[in-house]
Amino acid sequence: MKLINRKTPKNEDAESDSAIGYFQSQTAAITEARDPGFARAAVVMFAVMVVAAIALAAILRLERVVVARGMVVSETPTIVVQPLETSVVSSIEVRPGDIVAKGDVLARLDPTITDADVDSLQRRDASLDAEIARLNAEIAGIAYDPDADNEFSQLQTAVFKHRAAEFKASMATYEQKIAATSSDLQRSRNESALLSERNELLGEVVDMRAKLERTSAGSRLNSIQAIDDRLSVERSLAESQGIAITASHQLEALKAERETFEEKWRADTVDQLLAARQTKNEVSEQLAKATYRHSLVALRAVSDAVVLEVAPVSVGSVIQSAREIFRLVPVDAELELEVDINGADQGFVAVGDKVEIKFDAYPFNEHGTAQGVVRNISQDSFTRTEGPRSGEVYYRARVAIDKAELRDVPADFRVIPGMPVTADIVVGDRSILASLTGGLADAFSSALREP
Repeated sequence: MKLINRKTPKNEDAESDSAIGYFQSQTAAITEARDPGFARAAVVMFAVMVVAAIALAAILRLERVVVARGMVVSETPTIVVQPLETSVVSSIEVRPGDIVAKGDVLARLDPTITDADVDSLQRRDASLDAEIARLNAEIAGIAYDPDADNEFSQLQTAVFKHRAAEFKASMATYEQKIAATSSDLQRSRNESALLSERNELLGEVVDMRAKLERTSAGSRLNSIQAIDDRLSVERSLAESQGIAITASHQLEALKAERETFEEKWRADTVDQLLAARQTKNEVSEQLAKATYRHSLVALRAVSDAVVLEVAPVSVGSVIQSAREIFRLVPVDAELELEVDINGADQGFVAVGDKVEIKFDAYPFNEHGTAQGVVRNISQDSFTRTEGPRSGEVYYRARVAIDKAELRDVPADFRVIPGMPVTADIVVGDRSILASLTGGLADAFSSALREP
């Protein structure tokens, strides 16, 4: 086969080479032929591309990101709902994730005991009200006006009538005794007055008998008889006056006794009123406590909140006093992230660094991400004590959520505490070349060390 050189020889060497080529093999002809232009261009282009890649790697910069895992937490302390007393669960009205308004019932407890306490104290309170009204009427000396709405007023009306009759009977007895004693006193005084007049008359008779005896017109016997009659009247007068004095003293004593009885009656009534009022105050306090305990039978939300946790209890189970049943997060509470930063990365993270937040429940490539900023970093480290990463040192950081506008999420979507997240913390940037050579430099640095 004859090889044809398509190039025109420009000098004798070229003609010689062409002539020699007629006698060589095809392989030698190919190897001796000049390289194609596109091959030479490809080598040049590859070299340029390598240089350009190195230049771009040295110029272009990439963000340095520290990845931290954590969850959403609330800046405001969670609301813990607990029963005041041991009771039986009647119903559970909410589930985790429910949004409740202030005053909404979360659960109901068995009200049997509290209902009985409140009813008993209310009846006792009503009874004391009726008793106090009756005692006030007795002290004021007016008729007792029963309250038609108070069932105990009828009983107090009967007590009022009985005591009024007893007081009236006692006063009537005193009045009778006083009247009798007054009558005796008056009779004794009248008798004393008559005897005094008779004594004066007998005194004149004695004087006249004595004159007659001196003139021998009368006998000694008549004089002695007149004297004896006078002495007898004087003795009767003294007895009558003594009886009058005794009756006067008895009358004063009876009047004093009557007044003492009246004062004692009023004093006893006042004492009963004071005791009733004191008991009323104690019962009112107990009733207020019982009413408050009764209101706690229905466990209610103290503010607009989201139900975070519900204790594993069922209807009919016994709940101990102060056991945590619900944990709520206020709706208006500020939320943030609590993330764990690996101890090796802590030196790169600073307060104010921007954070890209990825929610585990909503893939970021479909729903997007939220944005935040590092607010706080713990001053000391923590060590994990459980799990496969036990012994790992980490720092805890708080990340404020600035913007959380995800796309293609449910209409009722909201960020709630407890949601697991991944936080990409942007700690700066560096060139691509530094990223590629950094590990190599570390390997050389470690490899060139003496043991």
